Amino acid sequence: MLRLLFLVLLIVFSSEAEDIKSSETHYLPEDIKSSETHYLPVDWVNQIAATKGTPSYLYAATFFGVYKSKDKGVTWQTENDGLESPIINNLLITDKDIYAATNEGAFVKEINSSLWEKVSLPDIFVYSLANFGKTVYAGAIDKIWRSRDSGKSWDIAKECIGTILSIVATNGCVLAVSYENGVFVSYDKGESWESIGPRDMGARDLVIKGNKLCLATEKGFMITEDWDNNWKELNYGLFSKELQTITLTEDRLYVGSLFGGVFQSKDCGESWEAINTGLDNTNIRHLFIQMDNEKKIYAATEKGIYITETGGMDWKPSKLVRVEESPPLPITPESVRERMEKLGIPPPAKEGEKKGGH
Repeated sequence: MLRLLFLVLLIVFSSEAEDIKSSETHYLPEDIKSSETHYLPVDWVNQIAATKGTPSYLYAATFFGVYKSKDKGVTWQTENDGLESPIINNLLITDKDIYAATNEGAFVKEINSSLWEKVSLPDIFVYSLANFGKTVYAGAIDKIWRSRDSGKSWDIAKECIGTILSIVATNGCVLAVSYENGVFVSYDKGESWESIGPRDMGARDLVIKGNKLCLATEKGFMITEDWDNNWKELNYGLFSKELQTITLTEDRLYVGSLFGGVFQSKDCGESWEAINTGLDNTNIRHLFIQMDNEKKIYAATEKGIYITETGGMDWKPSKLVRVEESPPLPITPESVRERMEKLGIPPPAKEGEKKGGH
């Protein structure tokens, strides 16, 4: 059901994007290309990324193109010249280039340039990107693409494995997260792959913590210590298990959920607590931690970007945000159930209720 909802939203927003291009009355298309500073409402932020070094610039992947901030999220400018799709699924920032995964293929530009160029990647729908050195990996539907020359040419590293929503590339291995089939790992830079599960969990995002793999799925948080099909579910305190993103600091894990906002764990997932004060939107698409200040976290939501400078104790909207017309419901287990019921998604059983049967 959740996958169907995701695909329906993708189709709706894709059709709206076409209307946006042809409409003379706003929501942005001409503005999107003009590199102006925006205080305008922007819906559906998919990801936040940052350049390395000093100064460090923030970038936001949205359903209305790419936005850049030179002041750590205070103001934002569009950077969309050359892009063929306003729907940006993912950004990859290397030492000198920025890659964009879109619904019209992949694009690249130099960090100091404002012009995007389309790369030769054959797939139209690209969902995830990662690199190690000059080798770039791109996740698509049923394929992982690999480029060994910084995006100039591509070959298929793996196919028939489901929709690749996240990729992590390190010195020792490459990990690809398939929505349908769980995690695939390669220890030889994409030459061969091993499936380590878990299947049919709606896997979405992954981080490595020490010797552990930590996975965000649509059925909760999962962890494995042996990098094999031995996954353990750890959901104590997660009143919303439909997770979409995961990130970490040295001593904490953070997850973002579809219905319940942001949760943190201080014991590697054994227990979770919600940290949502000031967070007006609970559909958390991505979490990004500022490199020089782990207390400053950016939350990409379906209604813009929210920022905390206290490790999640309180959140404030950035300028790249859509303000709700009516006050949001408090984020509680009851409000989560109500929202799920309105969307036609069966909510989890209440405490004391039996799952299935009578």
